Amino acid sequence: MHRNQQDFLNETFLVSQLRKGNEDAFKYLYKLYYSEMCNYASNLCGNDELAKDIVQHIMIKIWRKGASLNVNISLKSYLFKSVYNHFIDTQRKMVKETKKIDRLKQEALLEFSEMTSEEIENRYRLIDEEIEKLPKQCKEVFLLGKKEGLKYREIADKLNISIKTVERHMSLALKKLRKKLNDNPNSLYLFLTNLTS
Repeated sequence: MHRNQQDFLNETFLVSQLRKGNEDAFKYLYKLYYSEMCNYASNLCGNDELAKDIVQHIMIKIWRKGASLNVNISLKSYLFKSVYNHFIDTQRKMVKETKKIDRLKQEALLEFSEMTSEEIENRYRLIDEEIEKLPKQCKEVFLLGKKEGLKYREIADKLNISIKTVERHMSLALKKLRKKLNDNPNSLYLFLTNLTS
C-alpha cells in the first residue's frame, strides 16, 4: 500500500517500515540521504566512484537486513557510521593485500633470479598455453585486466557485463593458472607483473 510520505518524517515509523521491507520507505530513505552519504564517502576516500560504490553497498545491505535492521541511534548517524565502517574495512583489506603482494614480489624475485633462461621461457610458454585454453569471455576479461591494466569497473563497462561477472572470470582464470603452476605459483606473479608493465 502506498503511504503518504509525510508518515516517513517520523523516523521510528520509517525504520519500522524498512524492517517490514516497505519499498516506499526505502525509496524515501534513498532520496533523502543518498547525495549526502555520497559526499561524506567522497570526503573520506577522495574518489567519487568509490564513494558511490560504498553508499550503494550500504543501501543494499539495509534493504537486505529487513527485520534484522537494528537502529539504536538516529537514522542519519546510523547511515554515516555504516559508511565510515565500510570505508575503514575496505582500507584494511587494501593494506593487507598490498603487504601480501609485496611479500609475493620478494619471493618471486628471489625464485626468478635462480632460474635459467630456458626455465623462464618454459614457464611463460605454459602460462600462455593455459590462457589460450580459457573460455572466450574469461580470456578477454583476464587480458583486459592483466595486459591492458583496466579496472574491474572499466572491464565491465567495455564488455557490457556486471562487475560480479568480471570478478568470476578473473577468479576462474587465476585458479586455472595457479593450478598449472602448482609447483611454483610465484612464477605467476612475475608473469602478471610483466603483462601489466
